[in-house]
Amino acid sequence: MPTAIAAGIFDVGGVLISNQMAHVWRDVLETLQIDEAMFRTAWREMGIQLGNGQIEEAKFWRRFVKRTGSKGALPDESLFVREYEKRWSVHQEVLDLVGRLKRRGFKTAVLSNTISAHVTHNREKGLYAPFDVLVFSNEVGMSKPEPNIYRHTLTLLGLPDRPEAAFFVDDLEENVAAARAVGMNGILFTDAAQLLLDVRALGVPA
Repeated sequence: MPTAIAAGIFDVGGVLISNQMAHVWRDVLETLQIDEAMFRTAWREMGIQLGNGQIEEAKFWRRFVKRTGSKGALPDESLFVREYEKRWSVHQEVLDLVGRLKRRGFKTAVLSNTISAHVTHNREKGLYAPFDVLVFSNEVGMSKPEPNIYRHTLTLLGLPDRPEAAFFVDDLEENVAAARAVGMNGILFTDAAQLLLDVRALGVPA
């Protein structure tokens, strides 16, 4: 008999809110006047440090400008927030699902690869209010698809030995596959309608 689901875990960008990072990256390229290949190389080297909270944003940008040979000047406002804030929008049907789960007694969690500036913005918008557990890569020092970040989330939900009692939703297949590898029910997000079908297929009255 299948294990009853007790908790739902949700990614943020691309699931709870629209993913606007392509616009953020374009703003960085145009503002700093750097080559896209150089940008990608520098981000691969340094992005994980920022995302895992190993360096603060100001230090990141100093190193990034030096590494890429930027010709443009850094603006006063954060390049990670400027376009992110302007284009920010919620997937309301997904948040409505989270609300219904909460009312029916399910635990809910956020599990996000993110940076401090985005956490702050989303918190100010009230995005995280419906969730029992918040796990951010920059605060815990590890990122999806590392297995331990999933296990850490399960522990906070009170399910350290029952990964099968949780489902995890993400818009990236590698992150969903990693959740399945630790025993969770993984759902690849495409849209809210499909998510609802997938959650109900697990026996959850959503």
